[in-house]
Amino acid sequence: MSAKSLPFFLCGALLILAAEPIRSQQRAEDKPLVLKGATIIDGLENSPISEGLIVIEQDRIKTLGRKGAAYPPDANVVDVSGKFIIPGLVDSHVHYQPWLGEMFLNYGVTSVMIPGGDYSTADREASYQSSARMPRIFATGGRPAIQPGMSRDQVRAAVQDWFRNKKPDYANPSVYNEGNAEVYRWAAEDLHEAGLVWFGHTENAPESIKGGQDVIEHLWGFAEALMSPKELEGFQKGEYLHWGLFLKDQRRIDQMIKDAVAKDVYLNPTLMYEMGSGSSLARKFQTELRSLFQNEILMSYFPKNLADGAVFKLQAARNFSRRYENLVAFSLLPPADRKQFDEAYKLSGQLLKKWVAAGGKIMAGTDDPSSGFAGLTLHMEMEMLVESGLTPMEALKSATG
Repeated sequence: MSAKSLPFFLCGALLILAAEPIRSQQRAEDKPLVLKGATIIDGLENSPISEGLIVIEQDRIKTLGRKGAAYPPDANVVDVSGKFIIPGLVDSHVHYQPWLGEMFLNYGVTSVMIPGGDYSTADREASYQSSARMPRIFATGGRPAIQPGMSRDQVRAAVQDWFRNKKPDYANPSVYNEGNAEVYRWAAEDLHEAGLVWFGHTENAPESIKGGQDVIEHLWGFAEALMSPKELEGFQKGEYLHWGLFLKDQRRIDQMIKDAVAKDVYLNPTLMYEMGSGSSLARKFQTELRSLFQNEILMSYFPKNLADGAVFKLQAARNFSRRYENLVAFSLLPPADRKQFDEAYKLSGQLLKKWVAAGGKIMAGTDDPSSGFAGLTLHMEMEMLVESGLTPMEALKSATG
């Protein structure tokens, strides 16, 4: 990302740093609070609001307007000219642990989505409290107990039982594949009837989208759909270095994107997790992480194996061939293999650029904590989206809900 675009991502912290004294001041005097003069990015519009105005009453944003907009005459006015105000960031793909809470907040991430698993709802309930030092949590509460071979009525009962007992915010069934296609299509009907979106993995993105999937996790569901049966069998046996090498048939990719956009499908690419080392920014990311992991207070609770892994992943390829370990250091690769990993990253970026150009929507997510450093990694994800061809505003909107 260019230096010119950095203010979009960095200056949102200014509001966070000032939030507590501002809130205390408002409570003490029980008057509306006006933030005046900042450049405001609301996460919805394509252009920022210059010299904007925000009216806050009782800890709630009452009005967002432009220069000259009216505000209560008795309000406390704070001039924030020269600063940027952005929404809290949303990491849509997190495997949450309680010790991650303040790390997310420190980087402006105020909401996280926790997919899959039999996740306890205790942290989610705690996150609803205004005093919580953690992001707001949106969780699935596990998965509906649907299996191939179930009848239509059994699928409906399983979804309803899960919905009633877990009170999910969204749905994250296991991986979609040919064997469970029918029951997943039925489940999608029930999920949509309940007002929930289906967010998940898929081995065939075009087919799962036809079946009702709303958010595609990762990009490999498109790559596998482009493989011939022989290529798919070979990939599953470890004959190829990376699925991204199959994102070459631009005619078919264009049609896949067109069909997905027509159904208002979102894409959750997790670039940092899948291909962070392939970015031209990898060395910068590695330097940032190494600097953070020198902090003794942080390392008193941050697992050392995760810290070491985060740094190593930025100098290693995520490999799918049986010729190497799952993570193989670039220094061990012959030039021809390194070139293939670079090509896989380039092709993935091309798909993302086409997706957005066609009107497709992206939800930024990190798969943290495994991919890096909670909170900071989402900023890195946005930088990689820009590297792939999105504008800074498009990348920011992907991380603001």
